[in-house]
Amino acid sequence: MQLKEKHILVYQSTKVHFDYYLNHGAPTLILLHGLLASKECFNKMIGTLHHEFSIVCIDLPPFGASEKKRDFDFSYRNYADLVMRIMNNLLIEKAAIIGHSMGGQIALVCARYYPNRILSLYLLAPSSYMKASDIIQFWIDHVPNTSSVLKYLFEVKGLPALLKFATYDEEVVNEELIERYEKTFTDDSMYNILIELFLDHPGDLIEIDLHLIHAPCYIVWGKSDQILPISIGEQLKRDLPHAEFYVLEKKGHLLPEEAPEAICEIIQLSVL
Repeated sequence: MQLKEKHILVYQSTKVHFDYYLNHGAPTLILLHGLLASKECFNKMIGTLHHEFSIVCIDLPPFGASEKKRDFDFSYRNYADLVMRIMNNLLIEKAAIIGHSMGGQIALVCARYYPNRILSLYLLAPSSYMKASDIIQFWIDHVPNTSSVLKYLFEVKGLPALLKFATYDEEVVNEELIERYEKTFTDDSMYNILIELFLDHPGDLIEIDLHLIHAPCYIVWGKSDQILPISIGEQLKRDLPHAEFYVLEKKGHLLPEEAPEAICEIIQLSVL
């Protein structure tokens, strides 16, 4: 049943790669990954979810196979517009969205500005309540060769160590996982592009915007998340009018990698 169609959409002169798993007559589920990740982070979930959904899995620029261009508009509103363009391209009227971390905030923006297109949201430790990147702008203005400094920090800290910090069970960080994330940095230009991405960050949705989202929201958080504390999820539960909150014991931030079965179960129970 897991028949994958590979697609490339040119959006704002940028080639965006996405996969489409069609399940005739089933509702559509769109998968949005987090910062530094790719659509491959959902690999452990697609087989299970495809039994009940058509699935669209997107490599958000500049990550994964999608084109890496500094002049792309990396604002969350533009990412939301990209999601709508892909839906239009596939003739999808409405869809549910799974969003992890940064992808979770993009899912919220989709629901805020395109409410008639969204069935429900599954928010996996979504980035929330972050303000515009003033500190990044200050750093760029005052630190010479910022991209080189960023590269140095990644190389000194080491990608495996960063991934282990983002997980509870360090055994999840195997060679296959490390290789997938390393693909992001095979091109040195990626460090300059990341700076542009941070600068394009307009700030996450504020409370007033969250109060206007009426789609059902299922928030999932790892109790041992060291990247985004669980208190963010608790606040989000209060600010979203129709939200349920699930806490997964002994899980960190990389929920699609650490808890694919638990997430799939929450999604399946929500549609019964």
